[in-house]
Amino acid sequence: MSSIQINVSNAQIDQLKTQGLVLGVFEGESLEGPVAKALDEMYDGLITRLMEAGEIRGERKEFHILHRPDLPVQKIIVLGCGKKSKFKPDTVRFLAAKGARTARKLGQVEVSFLLEPCQSLEDEQLGELVSEGLIMGLDRFELYKEKKKSDRDRLDEFNVVLSGAKESAVQAGLDRGAILAQGNVLSRQIANHPGNYMTPSRMAEEAQKIAKDAGFEFQVMDEPELIEKGFGGITAVSAGSEENCKMILMRYRGNPSSKEIDLAIVGKGLTFDAGGISIKPAANMHMMKYDMCGGAGVLGAAYIIGQLKPKVNINFYVPSSENLLGPKSYKPGDVLTMYSGKTVEIMNTDAEGRLLLADAITLAVEEGAKKIVNTATLTGAVVGALGHFRTGLMCRDDEFKSLVTESANQCDELVWELPLDEEYRVILHTAVADIANSGSRLAGATTAGIFLNEFAGDVPFCHLDIAGTAWVENLPTQYNFKPYLPKEGASGTVARTIAIIAEKLAHA
Repeated sequence: MSSIQINVSNAQIDQLKTQGLVLGVFEGESLEGPVAKALDEMYDGLITRLMEAGEIRGERKEFHILHRPDLPVQKIIVLGCGKKSKFKPDTVRFLAAKGARTARKLGQVEVSFLLEPCQSLEDEQLGELVSEGLIMGLDRFELYKEKKKSDRDRLDEFNVVLSGAKESAVQAGLDRGAILAQGNVLSRQIANHPGNYMTPSRMAEEAQKIAKDAGFEFQVMDEPELIEKGFGGITAVSAGSEENCKMILMRYRGNPSSKEIDLAIVGKGLTFDAGGISIKPAANMHMMKYDMCGGAGVLGAAYIIGQLKPKVNINFYVPSSENLLGPKSYKPGDVLTMYSGKTVEIMNTDAEGRLLLADAITLAVEEGAKKIVNTATLTGAVVGALGHFRTGLMCRDDEFKSLVTESANQCDELVWELPLDEEYRVILHTAVADIANSGSRLAGATTAGIFLNEFAGDVPFCHLDIAGTAWVENLPTQYNFKPYLPKEGASGTVARTIAIIAEKLAHA
């Protein structure tokens, strides 16, 4: 978790002392706000002259560093905000992250951030966005490196400089944003561990820490118990591994006056996926440690919910396993009896995530969940459809779908709807069982959603396929233009979205 100190003040420019100040400028616009203009005067009009000369244009992703070590403001890190007409809340995250990363790279241990260009937003929202950008942007995963960048350069203090904003409101936003960002970072940290460390047992330990700190009820169903109770999906996937599978459960009661389970949150916790008998190609198989990102996102969401305490009752389910090859591995052509009693013919052992999740979804229904959100790095097909820019959303309940979409938009973890229409069900037809676990190469993301929806019954069900958004590979096709995401590694996506869903349900 971040230990950076965040201060907020309405300091006048002549009282401000800082190693460097982050200033956002709009494309094609002159300097706005009294503090920005006073900074320009301090620098003898240099910013204005560079803007008039076309050297500072304000285009998004543009940055300049102006040095005056003889002045109280020793540097100005000028960042382009893009066109003012296209300004949106995520621009603030962008500026905070980019400015903080730049300051850290320059060897600063402290940096100030001027909020003036962003003041079209509410004060509390401004604070929230700044904290998210800062904490998520400065996160690094270096646990397994002998030489760590954090041993050489670190940013310890971040000063938010206001101009007319209400300090208490900005501070409230900073506090809330820090919680949201820390949940995101926790998700990343869990998912970034290699598969030889982050086993199902270790994932259960991580969940137990979160549950203990938040006061949640915690339970783990181990493999022998799962076999005895008929959880045929998760235990079949685990059969090729020496590691026992786990069904991880946490229960949060934010509304103890009600016995209803307002929401169940289910996340795929496959700590490594070799594909089983239907083995994956060797190229990039090392990335399959990230197949736990759905489960990691659920744990990050649990952390946030434990801090924000929405008045709603939630059950969390993380089915965790490894999908490896061994003498007891399940095989194509096998027929499994799931916890629900449905039978599944295995067409492809690499379509394993839906088997884990189906058993967890059945358990959520059995325990009385009124709504279910499921998240998983489930299909390569969703990457083919949406690339790395949107998470695939599948839901038949319009009201629930709208709530999930609004929640995702609020934290810029954007989604795009894919069909979940009944006619796709025929692709999963099999002559020997109730349903097949995989169909043709067509509509792969939708048929995976169809499979899961079968186990939700009549409970409103929303599936988020994060296979394209769960991690960053530092490819030009990906979203590494967002400086609050890592250059490589787990993105922590859906932790904030799920927590906001819980908050919206509490106020519904």
